Amino acid sequence: MPGRRTLAAAALVCLLAASAGCGGLFASEVPDDSLDKEPPQPYDWETNGTAKIYVVDGGDRYQAVFDLSEANTTKFVLYERGLSTDRPEWVRSVRYRYPNGTEVNGSHPTVDVRLEGSRRVVEAPRAEGKLAFTGPSDIKQFGFRTPVDGSYELVLPPGRRVGSFLFGRVSPNGYSTSVDDQNRLHVTWEEVNSPIYVRYYLLRDLLIFRGGVAVLVVVAGAGVAYYLRKIRTLKRRREEIGLDVESDEDDEFDRDPPPGMK
Repeated sequence: MPGRRTLAAAALVCLLAASAGCGGLFASEVPDDSLDKEPPQPYDWETNGTAKIYVVDGGDRYQAVFDLSEANTTKFVLYERGLSTDRPEWVRSVRYRYPNGTEVNGSHPTVDVRLEGSRRVVEAPRAEGKLAFTGPSDIKQFGFRTPVDGSYELVLPPGRRVGSFLFGRVSPNGYSTSVDDQNRLHVTWEEVNSPIYVRYYLLRDLLIFRGGVAVLVVVAGAGVAYYLRKIRTLKRRREEIGLDVESDEDDEFDRDPPPGMK
């Protein structure tokens, strides 16, 4: 019995350590087939700054392309904040594009994808060319710990917006927005040195919300009008049978004061 309890306690400790991200015991290393996997969409290698990130249709993944000459580095440290410790970012479909246009996969010997503690490191062979990878994202919100400072462009799926203060949020400030001919919103920062967070919504969701508010206003207005009409009807009936509430109140206040108060 003591031996079984010891084994159970050890298993529980290992499980907690793995769930907290302590060590790469369980699927912390990215297998080669994931590194070489085709991205959900072909990478858009045209960047106007340090990084271009676009959220894939459906919102559950993102694709990032970094211009290494703008980033001025070959090493990218990727991680997420956990409750008790950091967790390495799970990246896949890693590609390095040489300045001459030649592309190699993430498992190529010149590209190094490894763990350093609780951080994922992706290292390119040269501080030139471009580096791209795919990672997980949450639907209707995107968070990313920027590995390098510089200018960033985030492209949302078609029909998404951030303008409503109730449903949208963009951090950090100092950004600009534009919409392309495919109805995709572009959020651009000239300089970023902190994590990016964007909460967005579908245009149709906002229209549905506004329609619901309009219906509630109409229903509330109709209810108020109904009760006012009922009050007027009751008042008219009281007047018809000779019950004048206002005159009764006047008579009450016109009564003589108590003895000794004159």
